[in-house]
Amino acid sequence: MAWDQQSPINLRPSFTSKAPAGYLHLAWGSAIDGFLHHGDHGVEVIFPPTPSKYLELEGKRFLLRQFHLHHPAEHLIDGTLHDAELHVVHQNLDDATFAVVGIPLTVDPNAKESREAAGWVKSFTAARESKTVAIPLKPASWLPVNHDRLYRYEGSLTTEPFTETVSWIVFPEPKAISPALFAAIFGEHPQKARGIQARNRRFIIDLELTISISR
Repeated sequence: MAWDQQSPINLRPSFTSKAPAGYLHLAWGSAIDGFLHHGDHGVEVIFPPTPSKYLELEGKRFLLRQFHLHHPAEHLIDGTLHDAELHVVHQNLDDATFAVVGIPLTVDPNAKESREAAGWVKSFTAARESKTVAIPLKPASWLPVNHDRLYRYEGSLTTEPFTETVSWIVFPEPKAISPALFAAIFGEHPQKARGIQARNRRFIIDLELTISISR
């Protein structure tokens, strides 16, 4: 089969637009326990299925499934490759399509992390030693400081079978994390990052918006 909407790509916006109210709603709520897994994407955190944790994109609901991390990042942001990239994966139960939130990560020795982020270092370290250790996470806390702008495009999964069923939501501003957290997440495990794919006439929208977030 010939694919023509593959991911990742170099995200250079086609045009800028302002999203209507309610365009994106993140119902991620309070902390949810995830479990560390080393799968096709490298480091993954799997969440138990729950109808109360979801994303709504233009009125279509996608349930939160997992997040995984790539090192280095997969998408280029206007030609810039960041240290890592977080993908928060959601899936619609009716048609099995995906909505993935991409957040570039940059390692900064001066990163000011919250008490919660400091706790992630211990959680990830413990989870790497025992698969039964839960990692309590608040997905919304991974958003960059300024999240009133995002890039939207239609693409694919970045691992096999590379199906073109993904609505991508990628923040252009990276989130800074400390070297300690980076080491706790990735350790010595090799990571997978797919190479840049052809854009093939796709539109990339630079959206200004106010995200509705349920905490």
